[in-house]
Amino acid sequence: MQKCLFAYACLLSAWTAAAVQMIDLEWNPRFSVSIPYEVEISPAKLEHLAGVKSGTGFSVRAQTPEGVRQLPVAALPGKAPGTVILRFPVPKGAERLTCRPNFGRLVLADPARVDNLFAGALTETERWQGTPRMSIEPQEDGSLVFAAKSAGAPEATLTVDVPEELAGAPVRFEMTVANETDESWSNANRLEQLDAEGRVLPESVADRRWTGHMRPSRKESRFLENGRIHPDAKKIRLRIIVNSPVRPFDAYGLPKKNPSEVLSRLRVSRLALRPAAGLPFPQFEDSYFAPGVSGAADDCAIVLGGTDEKAFWYQTRSMASWSDRVQLRKESQIFFPAGAGTVEAWFKSDWKPTLYTDNGREHSRPIPLFQCYQSYRAHECKGGKGAMLSLTYRPEPGTLEFGLKDHLGKSYASTTALKLPTNIWCHLAAQWNPGGMAEVFLDGKKVLSLPIPELVALKLDDPEIAVPNDENGLEFFLGSDWRSARGGDASNPAIPFLQGAADMLRVSTGCRYADDFTPARAFALDADTRALFTFDRTFDGVSGGGIGWIPGTTRSLTVGRVSRILKIGDKTVQYYPAEILPENDPRKVFDVVNYPKLPTPADFEAARRPFTKTAVLKPGETLSFDCPDKVITDYVEIANVSGKPLAYPILLNTGDVDPRSFGDLADTLGIRGLSDRDRVNRVFAFVLHATDYFMNHTAMFQPGSDKPSDVEYQALFMLNGYCGFECGPLNNLAANLFVTVAGCPASQTAGYGHEFEQVFYDGKNHIYDLSAQKFFPSMDNETSVYLEEGANDSGVFQRMGHASEHFIRKSTRGFWTQNPACVAKIGPILNPGERFRVWQVNDGHCNDLITRTKFGVYRGYASPSRPDYTEPCHADTEKMFLQRVERFFPEYLNGFISFEGRPDAANPAFGEVTTNTFCYRVNGGGYPIVHAEYEAIRKDGTRVPLEISTDNGKSFRLLASPADYAVRARYAYLVRVRAPVAEIDSFRASTEIQLNPRIFPGRLKPGANALTLKAVSGDGTRVTVSGRVPVSRITIPEAVSSGTVIGAERLFYAFDSSKRPVLNVHGASAAATVRIHGDVGATLADGKLTLWDAAPGKTRFGAVTIIDNGAEKTLALLVGSGVRLGTAQQMTLSGGAKSLAPDATSPQPRGLLPKGNHNAEIVFPFDPLPAGKYAVLNLNRFASHLPPGKGDGLRLLWPGLKSISGGYARNDACNFKKANYGRPGERANFKWDYPEQPGTSYPYACLRVSDYPAASDVRFRSWRNEDEVEVVAVLVVPDPDADLRGDLIKILCGFNCDPWRMACVD
Repeated sequence: MQKCLFAYACLLSAWTAAAVQMIDLEWNPRFSVSIPYEVEISPAKLEHLAGVKSGTGFSVRAQTPEGVRQLPVAALPGKAPGTVILRFPVPKGAERLTCRPNFGRLVLADPARVDNLFAGALTETERWQGTPRMSIEPQEDGSLVFAAKSAGAPEATLTVDVPEELAGAPVRFEMTVANETDESWSNANRLEQLDAEGRVLPESVADRRWTGHMRPSRKESRFLENGRIHPDAKKIRLRIIVNSPVRPFDAYGLPKKNPSEVLSRLRVSRLALRPAAGLPFPQFEDSYFAPGVSGAADDCAIVLGGTDEKAFWYQTRSMASWSDRVQLRKESQIFFPAGAGTVEAWFKSDWKPTLYTDNGREHSRPIPLFQCYQSYRAHECKGGKGAMLSLTYRPEPGTLEFGLKDHLGKSYASTTALKLPTNIWCHLAAQWNPGGMAEVFLDGKKVLSLPIPELVALKLDDPEIAVPNDENGLEFFLGSDWRSARGGDASNPAIPFLQGAADMLRVSTGCRYADDFTPARAFALDADTRALFTFDRTFDGVSGGGIGWIPGTTRSLTVGRVSRILKIGDKTVQYYPAEILPENDPRKVFDVVNYPKLPTPADFEAARRPFTKTAVLKPGETLSFDCPDKVITDYVEIANVSGKPLAYPILLNTGDVDPRSFGDLADTLGIRGLSDRDRVNRVFAFVLHATDYFMNHTAMFQPGSDKPSDVEYQALFMLNGYCGFECGPLNNLAANLFVTVAGCPASQTAGYGHEFEQVFYDGKNHIYDLSAQKFFPSMDNETSVYLEEGANDSGVFQRMGHASEHFIRKSTRGFWTQNPACVAKIGPILNPGERFRVWQVNDGHCNDLITRTKFGVYRGYASPSRPDYTEPCHADTEKMFLQRVERFFPEYLNGFISFEGRPDAANPAFGEVTTNTFCYRVNGGGYPIVHAEYEAIRKDGTRVPLEISTDNGKSFRLLASPADYAVRARYAYLVRVRAPVAEIDSFRASTEIQLNPRIFPGRLKPGANALTLKAVSGDGTRVTVSGRVPVSRITIPEAVSSGTVIGAERLFYAFDSSKRPVLNVHGASAAATVRIHGDVGATLADGKLTLWDAAPGKTRFGAVTIIDNGAEKTLALLVGSGVRLGTAQQMTLSGGAKSLAPDATSPQPRGLLPKGNHNAEIVFPFDPLPAGKYAVLNLNRFASHLPPGKGDGLRLLWPGLKSISGGYARNDACNFKKANYGRPGERANFKWDYPEQPGTSYPYACLRVSDYPAASDVRFRSWRNEDEVEVVAVLVVPDPDADLRGDLIKILCGFNCDPWRMACVD
């Protein structure tokens, strides 16, 4: 495409700077010259790329009809580190701007002294007004400190007049702030605009999301952001809000002597607001523009479509809606009519049809011309109504299709046959009058009329409509539609782009045309103009009301708005990299695969010998020893063998990260001395490893409370107790860590049906999204994007595989600044006699309680699949639901805080001693309690009744032991023994907790191990580390293997209670013995393992451990009446399915369903079953790194029924939603899978238990698979109850559930 300033070539010969290094700046004679312009450049880049001398200045010249004029230039500090802003006025009639480097010496001006509306504000404290709890303190260096006098959110305000000439003008807001304390807290800064009556106008001057953050301790940050003064603004009021929370703990989670002694103090050392319009550097991307419809030299049009799929659209509401959640109730304030209206634009295209074939028939893509679209309305959690206005053209056979829909859902549509002229400009206009007619005009001639008698206008001022911003179309698309522009699914043939150019887009209130007309090639702005985009080397538009300015959004997969090429003199250089730099590519910066190394056949078959290492240490001392290859950690135990408490003990191996507090994380993550960016990336890499996406609104009870709350936004509780939740909690965690550990300002940021976070470094905010597991490279290819850049240049999301739908401006959305979490250091305080053991597996006890509010947009609801657990948990559920769910983290650890011995009133473990009772003080150390067992025995051998208090001793109730839901999701409580302490001969306590397996330290590794005991206080401590090493192989061909975590592989067999199966055992010696777990029977002799049901009745799990010369191999068992296991050893194949023998990637045979072959079938036979209710599971393996979602799966065919879904590459009912297993090109994990219960849905979809006809086999086919699928076995279980369903999911589908391993070690 030609650059639209092509006619300026005639000026080149007259340009006097031809002999020197001159740079053309972006310019169009149609730009306003009422205020100065600013352009940001990098002297270091110019020195490196073009030899511009370091430290030299720059001149700017304007070509005018009167000749060349040199302009006064002020140099200011740039936004990005090391850059410089050149500020200059532009004379009227300027036709071209150039910049000359190597001009004098570069001297930076003070921004506070350049046209600053806030001039003198930091030295004239009397101009400020503070709330009673705010102190405003001038400093000797000319800065101001805004200090909280007490806890709360005090604020200070500064009000200035707006000069009349700046009404509607663009501005730049500059502010430098620093947290003056040793604590982290939040600060918000808002630039309100007031009209002549003193009313606050809807739009802020600048988006407060860019300057509001949680502030890290002792960190200075400088902000430079764009803004705009409202045309009606008479005053601007700056509000500085300093949150000063009560923080009872310091950065290390240790109690403060006086929690109120540290109050927030914000130092402001620079404050400036100046009129300025920005110019891009080097220039706008030329390929976005073509000559405009008028043919004038300075008239441009926008180019759409092309191989890089360019798109353009704008939001129908201003920043007031998508930043400040303000509802706009006047049509003059919005950018699309609420009632009668007109949309029109000029188009130029060859209108070539794009054909595609569907079901053997050829179709022509409809080309979108206009679309006003309502997508998901996140503020009210409502689905969108789709296209509210649509005009499309189908070149073949030649039809124009027009549709309208009102906010109540009433729709009309009509089609007319016509051909649009090719390769010449044509004008299209559509107008409508609710209750009357709608018309479409081509080149001023009416070509379509449509009665719309029941179409209703939106009453913006109707108080019954709570969110009018979101009631009609949210965005207007030109030459594309919502799917193509927002989603960009280019692979979908039904989603096209206009291929060509568009110009003069105007959207108006009312019907502009009463009859045929001659289309204008330029429009004057009037009060009825809701939006006008001229595209004259600009992407933004204007409006005849409200803020008067509309930011446009563009999308391209390959280029950004700003060119990456710089022409300097006769030289062309790559100012921005042509490709994403490696250090700016999240795919190269982060390894997001948390399970890269899966068990091999040798791991599946390994028999491992356990060992332990024990030493008595004091805090700071180290236990050192070597381990062989393939060592597996079983548990770490810390026992207090001294006479005083051992506070927050933990065992760290070399290189371990200490996750107990923000301070400990900062000390052990290896971030000291790194740049801001590198610290942020190091923290993000850590939290990527620590978490995965697993939506679950897990409940917790704060100590002393029976009211359930949500643990998801308790950052350190979540990090240490769980390994992930969904987008909001994940990104709250990341934002907390960025502030407190990386030391960079950050804020959690709302999207649409999504939350992410922005972290500030190198002069701007940056989107980091823990849910998406990445940052997004900007179109400059060298920095990561922040939300404003992404909203302008939305292709940054699509080119990284994400739609912009969840991120960028659209509809009602607010902003908040939270304070970082403040909790006690994670970890128990072990009193004398207590021990803390953490296993690297779990026994199935976990927090399966969720909570949701009963009120508001995000309220939960009751469901048979989620029974209410108010009573079992003794919960106060007046405001929150408390429900049990059959959803369990795939991987978690269990630990135990234990005591066994004679109670002693002098031991801090016991308290609240009275004549007839005493209490055992239970505290999970910040880990959620999931199960507990307590027992008190008198000297006469009788057992004493126990009671529990969950309200700090105010009331007690009977406690049965073992206890599950009486203690689940709690963090602390009292257990009262109803007997005098002197009468008790033995007290036994075992409090079981749940931990995050990704971060708990102390794991053994091959080679040298140096395990250091770390504690806040304490003395003699017995440390025990237990592990296993492989010494032989034991296989059982009739059993099947699954597993994701090395060391937690599952060998499994199932049988009917009426059977007595005999299995072949290979690799065990004649001296091998068996250990039995549960009500099963087993003998091993002559390589034959005979099994039977030792207590026929309820279907249940058990296990047998084969012990051979100290090495152990466990076989998990499921036994019950009607249980069936069909394996690949008995399968039959048809339709191209294949049989695979054990090989280097698999310990077992399996059936293979080839890629794309939906007729291939694997049949698993089993003993006949009568009709009845069954759960059907299958053991499968997919390719690694298949796309997220449920696109790839299995079809289960039960005789006599239609096929149903049998499983997926990722079954998000029981697996992490986005995790990959293994590396690209490899096979993923062998995993158990299942169909989901009808009527249940994500995230709480349940294991399907349905009525099935009588059968003696189950068949499987592939479904939409992008790769081969292996199926190993099928398991049929008759009508499992909730407990058995839970066991099936935890033991078979979980990654490390091994209750038998934990049971066989004291």
